[in-house]
Amino acid sequence: YVFCWLVVRALGSYRCRLNQTGIYARPPGLQAIAGHVHGLADRLASGLKAAGVAVLGASRFDTVTAQVKGKAVSIAQAAEKTGRLLRVIDADHVSIAFDETS
Repeated sequence: YVFCWLVVRALGSYRCRLNQTGIYARPPGLQAIAGHVHGLADRLASGLKAAGVAVLGASRFDTVTAQVKGKAVSIAQAAEKTGRLLRVIDADHVSIAFDETS
């Protein structure tokens, strides 16, 4: 149920419904979007780790937080020039989130 609630909050207009067994079911389209978003986040985290960048958290849904040691602002500014928005948490951390349009 928590996963479904988080997806609904993230994607807005989609609905989860209680099926006959009492389990919350996700519509197939929503499940595909959630899988796509989660896959993007996992691929980014794997790529960052392979490049030697520390990634915070062992599990994730749509957001990856990276430790960049004093480079957060410059990385975010460079990303913005290419049309990507990164969240600067502090001088040492940036957060990258994916959604259904990613």
